[in-house]
Amino acid sequence: MKTLPAMIIAALLSGSASGQIPVPPPPTPPNTVGDLNAPPPKTVGDVVTAIGNVKHKLRKTWVNAKAAMSEDKGIYTEGARQNLADLAMEIDTVATKMGVVAPTYFLTRVQALRQHHDYLRLKLGELSDKDIKDRKSGPRYAFDNCIGSLEAALDQADDEADSLAKLYRPAKLEAKQ
Repeated sequence: MKTLPAMIIAALLSGSASGQIPVPPPPTPPNTVGDLNAPPPKTVGDVVTAIGNVKHKLRKTWVNAKAAMSEDKGIYTEGARQNLADLAMEIDTVATKMGVVAPTYFLTRVQALRQHHDYLRLKLGELSDKDIKDRKSGPRYAFDNCIGSLEAALDQADDEADSLAKLYRPAKLEAKQ
């Protein structure tokens, strides 16, 4: 076992001019969605996965955002309105994925998402100052849980729209005729 002075002398003799033991560089992290040096996606599935990852990250920012944690009615209401506006855009995106060939049950699902969204927008206006201050139970807790339910239903509909789009490609419809 070497003593500290012996280790210092060994470091000096090993060619380190400054007398410090060279430290290896830290490992590079794997490529992520936001990495500008990442290679471009190879398949459409990679693009869809990347978009889904970004969508989930954005939604998680709502949970950790100042508005979601606030007990001030103005701040909470503004943040919730923005979140509902973002969800409305996602519903519109899911609705347009299938176009005119969407099965009736899928159109019903999209209609249910819109109704769920409208109901939450209405209920947001009914939350009082007292309701908003009580984050752990009561109407605000229920409202936050309903937002989560809408997000889960929207994700499920989005995944199904992707699957249905593969079944109902226009090229396949033309080939059948």
